[in-house]
Amino acid sequence: MMRALLSIWLAVAAAAQDPATDLRSWLLDYQSGAIRFQHDGKTDDAVIADLDRRLAATAAEDTLANAKLLFELARIELQPSAGAAATDVVAQQRDERLVRRSVELLYVQALLLGQHPLRKQELGLMNEGLLGLIDWGLSQAGE
Repeated sequence: MMRALLSIWLAVAAAAQDPATDLRSWLLDYQSGAIRFQHDGKTDDAVIADLDRRLAATAAEDTLANAKLLFELARIELQPSAGAAATDVVAQQRDERLVRRSVELLYVQALLLGQHPLRKQELGLMNEGLLGLIDWGLSQAGE
């Protein structure tokens, strides 16, 4: 009974937390090693879906602070798991570039939705991101 009440309380507290704080908390857990995208050599789709939900909620808030947070996340260097095979490291680096481009595009989209002017840096991110996603899509079509 106590465990059920605690889990309900935690769920309510998590729902009440603002998206940016929630995303920062997730990031701290990721950086501490508590969250990983891969388990036993397989991608954990639940972790990716959870991160996607948190990113979308943060972007939906449409504030400059949240846009900056998304931009900061795009600059994080992901580290491969200890003892990862070379092919896994290459795959992770390719996936990291895709995630980075996606987050950069979310940042630019948040700026656009908030009707903030785009500077040269943001225009560059948008152009590089779109070209990178097009390149990735074409490479996936060839596999």
